[in-house]
Amino acid sequence: MASLKTTITLDSNTLFPNPLSIKSTDTETINGDSTSLITNQIQPSATEVLLETNEQSGDSGIIYLYCQSASTNSNFGIDIYLTHKTNPLVKVHFARLLSGNTTFLPIYAADSDGILVNIKNNDPISPATVTYFYGSKD
Repeated sequence: MASLKTTITLDSNTLFPNPLSIKSTDTETINGDSTSLITNQIQPSATEVLLETNEQSGDSGIIYLYCQSASTNSNFGIDIYLTHKTNPLVKVHFARLLSGNTTFLPIYAADSDGILVNIKNNDPISPATVTYFYGSKD
């Protein structure tokens, strides 16, 4: 078993009339179903499978997904979609990452047939680079 510690910090002196400073830290136990950091290049206007499971992941059904769009990507962005495989007609667009953006999402992946996470490069001319990691919670 491995532990995964996440810290989210929101900090701004100009967003609201009063300064904003929020910090949240969480540590979770990840079972053997995980990856190291992986970097993929996605061709122009292409959609690729980022992650696919064939059944519920982990005892909890929760997958932690980290994705970062390279700072060298264009601002067309890359889109991330989630599909529960028991009902593939329902596809959820849950993130658009612009150049340099990062997301970390806990995904409820307790679908008996598994889930599919796709990533799409919206740039019609240039490839995009994404770095990602996922791990399933016990």
